[in-house]
Amino acid sequence: MNIESIEKKLLKQNIETKKKLNFSLEVFPPKDDPDGEKLCNLIEELKKLKQYEPKLVSITYGAGGLGSREKTLECAKKIKEELNFNCMPHFTCINSTNDFVLNYISEIQKLGFNNILALRGDIIKDEKRQNNIKSDFIFASDLIKFIKENSSINISAAGYPEGHNEAKSLEDDIKILKLKSDLGASSIYTQLFFDNEKFYIYFEKAKKLNINIPIIPGILPITSFNQTYKMTQMCHASIPKKLFQKLEKYQNEKQAIFEIGYEHACSQIKELINFGVNNVHFYTLNKAKITDNILKECL
Repeated sequence: MNIESIEKKLLKQNIETKKKLNFSLEVFPPKDDPDGEKLCNLIEELKKLKQYEPKLVSITYGAGGLGSREKTLECAKKIKEELNFNCMPHFTCINSTNDFVLNYISEIQKLGFNNILALRGDIIKDEKRQNNIKSDFIFASDLIKFIKENSSINISAAGYPEGHNEAKSLEDDIKILKLKSDLGASSIYTQLFFDNEKFYIYFEKAKKLNINIPIIPGILPITSFNQTYKMTQMCHASIPKKLFQKLEKYQNEKQAIFEIGYEHACSQIKELINFGVNNVHFYTLNKAKITDNILKECL
């Protein structure tokens, strides 16, 4: 085989490799939106990303019952109708009964969705109030088991590359991940992280426990220092020292933070591809611009 043929073969392989990278997007139902204007704005943002053909769009679900369910389904329905995207509604179970879950799953399937992200949700801090709420579920694994036994819907679960903030250790958290997998989860979407080494360690530990379902890394493109710092504190994620120092230095310069976030996310994704990842999940915060730029560079 001559040099020209080898080069053509390598080029073909590179093109095929790039085509194998899939991605999904996460959005949240807009709050305080009585006239639907914010939801329409979200649709416009998602339109900017349609050309890249996202595998699916996941829609978050707040802790709080019926109102949260209705907002999530309204948002998912609008996205499907306007953009024909495959949607994955989230569902938290901590304050739910069996009947409530069955009704929610039925609604999802009637709307033509066949995916759900099953989560525990946040426990109400007021212990007395929490104890007065009827709930048939304690953990996300309980919800996964129940849905698997009562429907044919495809179930995804959450993973935490640095460990859940309530877990005793990363090892204990990955044992829970194994339980979710065994009970019926078909894929794992991870919490955001900024240090790929955390994901590599998590991934390898999961494989050693024979967790063989896809583990999809969650990427948060940074556009605000304060917002990102607050989110990392809430979800038990760390920011590498050099990245933190750079963000802190330019925290009041919006364009500089945007560029730092863009460069770091592109670097993360390229390194993940080299590691063997073929699917990533973007936490968009309902804005398209930085995700659009990243996709132009990485797809």
